[in-house]
Amino acid sequence: MFRGAIARMRDPMTRAREFVLSIEASASDFERYLRYVPLLGRSASNVLLGLRAKGVVLRVEKELARRRRPDLDVWGEYTEKALFAQSICELAMLEMGWPNDHFLPDDPACVVFWNHRDSLDFATTVRDIEINFGIEVGEYDARKWFNMTLGDVIDDLWENQRTVDGETNVWPPAPRISFDN
Repeated sequence: MFRGAIARMRDPMTRAREFVLSIEASASDFERYLRYVPLLGRSASNVLLGLRAKGVVLRVEKELARRRRPDLDVWGEYTEKALFAQSICELAMLEMGWPNDHFLPDDPACVVFWNHRDSLDFATTVRDIEINFGIEVGEYDARKWFNMTLGDVIDDLWENQRTVDGETNVWPPAPRISFDN
């Protein structure tokens, strides 16, 4: 039991989760003050956050680079669900700036969906998932993700698929065809 706790503390994803969840609490008074300075204050505050986060980001990137692409069966027995999970991982890689999409179900969702490059709001990620997958997530559902694993988020999205119209979503979605010239 004790060795397991030590192993979790050394795990880069666990350490990154702790950092992401404490970003606001660990901000200095100066960083908080900068956010309210017109024009450049928010940018300066983000630069300081980026400097604090750099070591954590490098450890997560190193962990992802070390991993092989996981087999689809790590996401469960349903092929469609596995493809859905893989698509969510690809979106996280592209939108969040991670070097690859080698995420595992046990990875903390707050790290997977952490936009460490430009500190954009988490709502941007939720909006991208809603747009790209045609799923209505909702603000309350998305806030739960901070305390969930990626596997839990995938399960939640898969089981509660709702389109904007309130109908049950079908995966994979039909291609969106544009008739614009």
